Amino acid sequence: MKPNKWDDIQAVLQQPTPPDEIKWKCQTLNLKTGQATMVAYTDARLVRKILDEAVGVFGWECTYTRDEKGVLFCSLTITSPDGTKVTKEDCGVPSEFEKEKGEVSDAFKRACFVYGICADLYDLDIHYVDCDQKPNGDWWRPAKDWQPEIKVQSADKKLQKIRQEMIDADLHEVPVDVDYSDQLEEPVDQPNGVPTDGAFTDWKLNGRRQQLGFTEENKDVAWKDVKPSLLIWCITKMKAGDRQVKASKEILTRMTLRQWVQPVHDLDEEQTEELCKTIIKS
Repeated sequence: MKPNKWDDIQAVLQQPTPPDEIKWKCQTLNLKTGQATMVAYTDARLVRKILDEAVGVFGWECTYTRDEKGVLFCSLTITSPDGTKVTKEDCGVPSEFEKEKGEVSDAFKRACFVYGICADLYDLDIHYVDCDQKPNGDWWRPAKDWQPEIKVQSADKKLQKIRQEMIDADLHEVPVDVDYSDQLEEPVDQPNGVPTDGAFTDWKLNGRRQQLGFTEENKDVAWKDVKPSLLIWCITKMKAGDRQVKASKEILTRMTLRQWVQPVHDLDEEQTEELCKTIIKS
């Protein structure tokens, strides 16, 4: 049964790529050193399956056009249950083998990536492989079934459930750094940062639904819905305390779910992660 609202549709579209569907290909080969650059990918069959699961076989369609330079574009239109249509597009590049077929497939998958389908593949590391040399001086490319030594780990099932429940439609917007100091009100503390009825005892499942409660604009906003720029402000500008810890947990949760978008700030994503871990430990 297909999802019946945009949030549910997006959760299906942006589900983590199954580890057994992740493949690796040689993107470039240095003919001087014999070093191959290996990148992750998946085939068009999987993204079609995800689209069918999200909106049904009749809920999406794609068209192909070439611009004046001959670049092939795929426009992918998704129709929601209420009839609303959304169209996104991207271009493809020919493959080394079966040039035209590869170009069509690449354009289609790139258009799907714009919706977040298998977009987590971009988060995987690029690997560099030293190839064996042929007697004539050329290089053997890595085998088609090549896999990195460190296996790709699937997301924890509980975290996958959280992602499907709590995915936020605006997480892909890149926010700017904002000063929220003029919005501050006197915080109203709760015992241990949770409601007195003890309903929210598990941060991963329930704590993210708690209200932020300390700015006029965000007093009724749950932690899971707080914009990245405000979370960064919390961990860098607020005094040490419960809310700083909660903001750190929310950032790390989104990073784990691959939902985190680093806002414009002096800290990069790696520094943000380290700061969050330090705050939680202290």
